[in-house]
Amino acid sequence: MLLATFGNAKSAETSPQNPSSAINTWDMEALKRRGIISEQVENLDKLSELPEGTNFVDVNLNGDFKGSYQIQVNNQGIPCFTSEFFDFLGIVPPTKNKKNDCYDWPGEQPGTSVAWQSESQILSIVVPVSMLKQDNIGKYGGIGGHINYDYYSSINKTEYQKEHYSWVSLNNGINISNWMFRSQQNIQDFGGEVNTTFNSAYVERFFTGINKIFQAGEISTRNTLFALGRIRGVQFYPDDAFSRTSDSGVVIDGMANTPQARVEVRQYDQLIYSTLVAAGPFHLVNIPVQNLNAELHVSVVETSGETQQFIVPVTQLMGSYMPVNRGLSVAFGKLKNKSNDAKIPAILTLDKDWQPVEGISLRTGTLLSGKYQSIAAAMSGRLAAMPGQSFSLQALLVKDHFQNKNSGQIRFYSNHAVTKNISFSLGASKNSPGYANIEEASFRARQKRKSSGEYNTDDSELSLGLSWDGAELGAFSFTHSLSTNYPDHEHWRYFILNWTRRFNNGVQISTSASHAKGGNRSNKNININFSWPLGEKRFHHYYRSYNKRNVVGSDVNMPLGSGSDMQLAVEETTNDHNRSIQTSLSNNLHYTNLNMNVQWDNQHQRNYSISGNGSVVAHKKGITFSDSQIGDTYGVLSLSQPMAGVPVLTPAGTSWTDWRGMTVLPSLSPWSENFIDVDVDKLPKNIDITNGHRTLRPARGSVKFVQVAMLSGNRLLMTINLADGKPLPKGSTLWDGKKLVAEAVDEGLVFMTNAETEGSFRVKIAQSTNECDINYKLDQAHDEDSLYQQLTLVCK
Repeated sequence: MLLATFGNAKSAETSPQNPSSAINTWDMEALKRRGIISEQVENLDKLSELPEGTNFVDVNLNGDFKGSYQIQVNNQGIPCFTSEFFDFLGIVPPTKNKKNDCYDWPGEQPGTSVAWQSESQILSIVVPVSMLKQDNIGKYGGIGGHINYDYYSSINKTEYQKEHYSWVSLNNGINISNWMFRSQQNIQDFGGEVNTTFNSAYVERFFTGINKIFQAGEISTRNTLFALGRIRGVQFYPDDAFSRTSDSGVVIDGMANTPQARVEVRQYDQLIYSTLVAAGPFHLVNIPVQNLNAELHVSVVETSGETQQFIVPVTQLMGSYMPVNRGLSVAFGKLKNKSNDAKIPAILTLDKDWQPVEGISLRTGTLLSGKYQSIAAAMSGRLAAMPGQSFSLQALLVKDHFQNKNSGQIRFYSNHAVTKNISFSLGASKNSPGYANIEEASFRARQKRKSSGEYNTDDSELSLGLSWDGAELGAFSFTHSLSTNYPDHEHWRYFILNWTRRFNNGVQISTSASHAKGGNRSNKNININFSWPLGEKRFHHYYRSYNKRNVVGSDVNMPLGSGSDMQLAVEETTNDHNRSIQTSLSNNLHYTNLNMNVQWDNQHQRNYSISGNGSVVAHKKGITFSDSQIGDTYGVLSLSQPMAGVPVLTPAGTSWTDWRGMTVLPSLSPWSENFIDVDVDKLPKNIDITNGHRTLRPARGSVKFVQVAMLSGNRLLMTINLADGKPLPKGSTLWDGKKLVAEAVDEGLVFMTNAETEGSFRVKIAQSTNECDINYKLDQAHDEDSLYQQLTLVCK
């Protein structure tokens, strides 16, 4: 309002190219005619100045938020444009370096301006687009190291013996300027016998010029049509992050019979995934397979030590969507082999993917080795004329000099949505006699097994899936797979049947049955479950049948708050009347996950187990712990002041700040926008954040550092009276030396943020030449959830 009053009373000697360096002059006669005195003009100038000294501010560049930065300001209110500040802004620095870094760069640079918004603590900078650094499609840089850990340990006690089993899975990594080093190890301890497996170790980087990811070391071949496990070599392949999803889409359905059962998934005889599941049916998604060209061997290790196994055939994997970017993929190296045999052949693979028409993808591949050559072609997609239908077809020819045979393979998979609620899938695979992938063929040659009657090889695979989701009758699914071998036609068969019906009142009934049979193994499982809610608790009553045992029981799940849940269960094996009690506790401790389980029965059997997972990140500001797994691209967020337990919403879920106000952004999607939000609703009432939202667009392998400015300290609502008892006039100002700190917003009322615990101010009384002083000292004990502290002061 004050500015509007004397809108024409101000004249400016302003450079038309740089409004930020304007020298303001005032027509004092015009101001006096409008009742404006010189002190009020001084107040207006002070309000628009950036305070001298160190200021932690939010910075906007050309209208876009860049981040928070600690900037130095000289005694003329000019921000210091240092080389570090230019780098933070992404501005090409001036060609001539100044001896004194704190100079008025906007004043010397045409087309630039700087504006300070005191009410929002934002420094707004405008520069020509030509001055901006070109960051291509993502922000590069950053250094960090991490360890993803997953562990499990159990003790089984009986009246006569004691068994101990433990395993630890470690995924380690270092990121340096978008170069990544990754390694993966598994450690198992069974009764004191320790076994360590190193699964992979490689370096990786994305190269913009060729739009390819480079990997070297012990790697899994990507985007290939051939059944290849890990190789020791190098490869180039397109970045699947441009497909907007890097999930494998591979799903495994099975059944566990005991609490804390361990599921192990192997491909190419390598353990690729392990997790704990509860008793009953389980549904695992996005299994990190090496590729979709080899079957999965699944083992379910029960708490008692018993193991059930089944196979997920390749034809079932073909229904998964594993993104393949259009372009050329190249890999060269030697197959990984535990024997380190020098005769292991070197291989070269070339795979190309393109899209000739909308909805159809074509892929071709070539595998070259000294005694083994193969070509492959595949086509997949959806036909616009047949909505709800998808298909995949793949053919492969082999010239095998190890066995002096020519062979081939053909695979087919299709999925059909018959109606809105009914769909089915069908997959089939057939190999010609003597077919073997290069790893099998070279192994047989090294073992000198040249007779086809001395070994088995895959013959055919068949998979069938059916699903139906009806509102009244519930959801039904059926999956069946069959694998046969040459020459004895041995069968591996597996099926699982699920039915679930949910009611509006929260009641749920489910039934599951599975049967796995192959060789001398056979596992049959039946599970019937009835569950119902009671407040936040949920009760389950169940019947399980497995290994000629029948179990009935009940359990209750109870949330304990703060990310913790407890489960209590009782059950009886009807065959031998063995009764057991089991209790488990699951905790998300914000910086790690911890699960504990205890089970005992009336036959003197005891089981104790503990498991957990999380990650540790080392970065330039220290070490930070997280309850989430760290991805290839990640970040660290820090508050400008230490505060623990503040939730931060990230694309990978919620993270919490530690005692230093720092938290990990565990997984960021490269080349795309990632939204980061500080949950300001969980902050104490006396804390403000100028901008709790961030948008990051990182390059693959970068480590981003985000700093959020907090306006903490004390909010004061001061009621100020003059010595004669009258309230301080509206418009009066409070000064700390030459620095304006506050203004009376109403008669006798002054509101101040970021106040010290004690202070003294000079008060310039509005519409008067008189001045007075106020002093205050706050109590040490105050309510952090109070919006402000109230003070009553007398200006003397």
